[in-house]
Amino acid sequence: MEAFTFALSTQVDLPVFVKIESLEGKQQQIPYSRLLQNPELRFLGSSQDPTSDLFVTAQVWSDSKPLGVPLQTSYKAFKTTRSWNEWLKMPISVKDAPINSQLAVTVWDLSPLASDGPQGHDVPFGGTTIKLFDDEGKLKMGRQKCKIHRHKAADGYSATTTPQTLPRSVEITIIVMCWLCRAKKSN
Repeated sequence: MEAFTFALSTQVDLPVFVKIESLEGKQQQIPYSRLLQNPELRFLGSSQDPTSDLFVTAQVWSDSKPLGVPLQTSYKAFKTTRSWNEWLKMPISVKDAPINSQLAVTVWDLSPLASDGPQGHDVPFGGTTIKLFDDEGKLKMGRQKCKIHRHKAADGYSATTTPQTLPRSVEITIIVMCWLCRAKKSN
């Protein structure tokens, strides 16, 4: 029989690590009727190339407030698949994360016509919001397949408009892995 060890999340003084793995699924083309209504959509990188350059941001939220700055994956030139396989060390430890903490994950696309606001030439490809703790208060670990809500940035609000739900037919998913064991091994 294997030995088990348990700890309260308030006793775990380790940072939350998130692994951004990949974007899977087939992207549907934008209908011509929508392109006629919104012609700048044809200039999106993802509209021109199925493996266009994208990047991901992740930020921890609780009670509709951010608990730190968003972290971003590094630049990757994709050839056949959109795969980052990159660990992000979130700026919060497990013991400091409230039980209702959520991870807002947004995949960003590039557009030459984006606004000059804080995002510059980045427009949301899609986003999702993942709860860090399950209904029993345990830290979620392992792979989390999430629905990407197309053309919406993850909001991180308590009543989020980009929940982590699995539809019957998944068009595009991003696999996010919240991994605690890696943090223990690195210490």
